Amino acid sequence: MATGDQENILSRLRAVIANSWFPDVSPIVDGVLSGFASVGAWTYSQIAYTRLQTRIGTATDGWLDLIAYDFFGRRIRRRVGQSDDNFRGLIKKEILRERVTRPAIKAALEDLTGQPVTIFEPAHPGDTGGYDTGYMAYNEAGRLGSLLLPCQMFIDVIQPIGAGIPNAGGYGSGWGGYDFAPMMLGSLADVIGEVTDQDIYDTVNATRAAGVTCWVAIGSAKPVGARLDVDFVLDQSQLS
Repeated sequence: MATGDQENILSRLRAVIANSWFPDVSPIVDGVLSGFASVGAWTYSQIAYTRLQTRIGTATDGWLDLIAYDFFGRRIRRRVGQSDDNFRGLIKKEILRERVTRPAIKAALEDLTGQPVTIFEPAHPGDTGGYDTGYMAYNEAGRLGSLLLPCQMFIDVIQPIGAGIPNAGGYGSGWGGYDFAPMMLGSLADVIGEVTDQDIYDTVNATRAAGVTCWVAIGSAKPVGARLDVDFVLDQSQLS
C-alpha cells in the first residue's frame, strides 16, 4: 500500500466512519467506499503528475516539449527516440548557454552536430598570423587576413550523417554478435536524429552577437590553410 493508492484512500475513509454505524466486516460498505477510493486515488495521481510538470527538472512527456517551445519556439525540438532525461538536459543547457562570444558559437554548433567546428576571422591576427610572428609561414599555415572584412567570421561545420544507429549495419548485412554492432538489436532510443542545414543556421543566429556576419560552410572538414573563395559559398540570405 502506497500513499494515495486505492487501498490507502480506502483505509482513510474507513478511519473516519463511526465504528458503531457498521460491523467490522461489511462487504457492501467496503464496496461503496472502494468506489470513492478509486476516484480519490485517480485524483491523487493526477495531482502528483501535475506537480511534476511544473518544473523542468521533473517534467515528462509532451510537457517537456511544451516547455522547450515556450523557451525556444521551434528552434529546439526533441529528436526521434530522444528520452525525457536527455531532452531535459538539452533544455537546461540551452537556457543557460553562453551567447555572443566566438567560443559560444563553436560550443553551440559542436553540441548540435557532435562534430568539430572551425572558425576563422579575417581581421583577427590570432587566426591569420603576421610577419615576424614566428608561427605563420606564407602558404603553409593559417589563412590570409583582411581588414576589409571587419566583424565577420567564416565557420566550417561538419553536418552529421542522417538518422540512424552509428556503427550498425542494416538487416542481413555485415557481421557481429548479439546486440553488438555492426549487427545488433536496436531501438528508437539508439537512433540519432537528422540535423538540417536550417538547424545549423538557427543555432548560429541564436548565438552570434548583433552586427556580426557569419558565413557558414556546411559539409566535410576543410584544411585550415584553404582559400576562402574555394571554401565558402558566400550566401548571406540566411545570415546577416
